[in-house]
Amino acid sequence: MIVYSTRKNIDKTQLEALFLSVGWESGKYPDRLQTAVCGFDTVFSAWDGDLLVGLIAAMDDGALTAYVHYLLVRPSHQGRGIGGVLLEQLKAHYAAYHKIALIGEHPAAAFYRAHGFWAETNADPMYYFPTHPEYAAPHLEKYPLLEYDGAQDAVFSPADFDIPAVCPEKCVIAFSYDEVELLAKRLGAEKVDDMKTCTASLPLYRVNIEGEAIGLVCGFLGAAGAAAQLDELIHQGGRKFVVCGAAGSLLDAPLGALVLPERAVRDEGASFHYLPPSREIVADEAPLRAIAAVLKERGVAYTVGKTWTTDGLYRETPAKVALRRKEGCTVVEMEAAALMAVARFRGVQLGYILYCGDDMSGETYDHRAFFEAEDVRVRVASLALACCKRL
Repeated sequence: MIVYSTRKNIDKTQLEALFLSVGWESGKYPDRLQTAVCGFDTVFSAWDGDLLVGLIAAMDDGALTAYVHYLLVRPSHQGRGIGGVLLEQLKAHYAAYHKIALIGEHPAAAFYRAHGFWAETNADPMYYFPTHPEYAAPHLEKYPLLEYDGAQDAVFSPADFDIPAVCPEKCVIAFSYDEVELLAKRLGAEKVDDMKTCTASLPLYRVNIEGEAIGLVCGFLGAAGAAAQLDELIHQGGRKFVVCGAAGSLLDAPLGALVLPERAVRDEGASFHYLPPSREIVADEAPLRAIAAVLKERGVAYTVGKTWTTDGLYRETPAKVALRRKEGCTVVEMEAAALMAVARFRGVQLGYILYCGDDMSGETYDHRAFFEAEDVRVRVASLALACCKRL
């Protein structure tokens, strides 16, 4: 039978054994750990006979906020609801407070969500170790994507390849090869480069729009390829970009409805190599305003919203879609967060126009044959050229 207690003066050997059982470093300092536990404002512990099997400890400001510092259960006793009981006891103790805060490591995040906790958007846990300055140096993170390095110089860059500087200052990246080719022919565009990879060759065109040269190129599908492509276009001279392409609609919206993303959920990998880790990236405000102004002048309807950028084209599960919809996403695509991050890192302007393609808002998926909607894609790419001219 598990017995719960509120006493703080717990034998240091019991604390040491409990903390080391889950691999927590605090267990290596039993004397200081005992002092720390005694100093918390609130402690609940779980006992199996004379054995300490679980503990939760929190500090508070006496009125508004409580901070949960420890919650751990001995592995031999996990899966028996002990952690949930401890957390609910603490929640009841602080029921009159405005907020209970904690840092939930990723494997435990689902547990905390099940007990009513949620993650703060655009907030990251941060630590400083006064007695361990070596922790401040670059080191292995639990997940490689979190090992951000903001150095401007990489081992190699587009400058190391024979890439001609032929991109106009303003450039449209359109995620539709056929429509780029159609527009290039219709507008009498000049092909100035072929952006070649091992798997694709994407022509870069120079289009004359009312006396001004604007680049036009088909975007590379997926965050990693699109990010590298944008880096090359910047090296070639591009400084102001408008990107356009299809997105899956998470809300009920007609085929072709326009969405201007004001932020993107970073559920891909490339952006984490250009900016520090965060849940979202906020779009560049200046091109967003310019695009909106052009659309208003032309009487084109649009909405401003949040997009979900994912690498997992075939892993958009019902639970994930519901979760992203709950956090405010209206569409899903595969490149926006990465391209926004590259532009921010390189100091160039980048705006986005998405159009609703396939429908993911209902109980069943409907592709709506959006890949056959040539008129929609040509219209959106033409609008992108007009918007890019305004930048």
